Amino acid sequence: MEKEILRFEQVTGKGRKFRLQNVDFTMKSGYIYGLTGRNGAGKSTLIKTILHEQSRYKGAIYVDGIPVKENYAAACRKIGYVSEDNVFFEKCTAMQNAEALGVFYDDFQIERFCKQMRAFDVPVSKQYGAMSRGEKLKCQLAFAIAHQPVLYLIDEATAGMDAVFRLQFFDCMRRLVEDESCGVLLTSHITTDLERNTDYSAVMENGQFSGWTESIDGILRQDDREQEAFGKIFCERKNMVSRLFRVQICGIYDVFLWHYRLAVSLSGRVGVHS
Repeated sequence: MEKEILRFEQVTGKGRKFRLQNVDFTMKSGYIYGLTGRNGAGKSTLIKTILHEQSRYKGAIYVDGIPVKENYAAACRKIGYVSEDNVFFEKCTAMQNAEALGVFYDDFQIERFCKQMRAFDVPVSKQYGAMSRGEKLKCQLAFAIAHQPVLYLIDEATAGMDAVFRLQFFDCMRRLVEDESCGVLLTSHITTDLERNTDYSAVMENGQFSGWTESIDGILRQDDREQEAFGKIFCERKNMVSRLFRVQICGIYDVFLWHYRLAVSLSGRVGVHS
């Protein structure tokens, strides 16, 4: 079931170089969100404001309903973080890292980690420091998946991905949100990545948040959901209408579709967030 997984309430804060100005938004499970903007616009600052315990800001941040300021550790256990800035033991293998760090997460399962590493074709016996950039990102993502977070934070990870892993990565993101148990926030300065592979996107500019709008992929998925929902209604009602008029009405599908779309437009499209 869809639920709120991240909320910013009028967050204003300052990092080393960049600041956030009155950032206000919500995210819900079951969707992939993309945050884009030029380098230095505040994307990574927003992520670090969530993750760094010493972050100084006004306003409030909630992860899965947990206030980050008041209960930092519990909030962080709900997050799966993938970034070049993420820290693992360089001289340890992937398995050693998973065994050492997985204990900090209540729902971590080493079997799930190993299964995902096999899917990514990265040996768990490989030393983390000897991995390529792409392998490190795969290892981080496998580790995040292993503790089943409600919120995935993927910070500038898609830049430099090879074409094969890029497809595999976004397919993995789509499968993760499929059951609406979690959601994904991607940051990237590559606009096309977000337009094609997210449900909602927003722009950061000078520390200000533009608001979520439906991405191209999100619109297509919404249309698919509408067609599926309409198909069920049409099958249920067409026989009733035919019996009522005692004829097989020509164009009955088009008539139903017109009224269904009118009803949807009046009630508002499902899933649009502030």
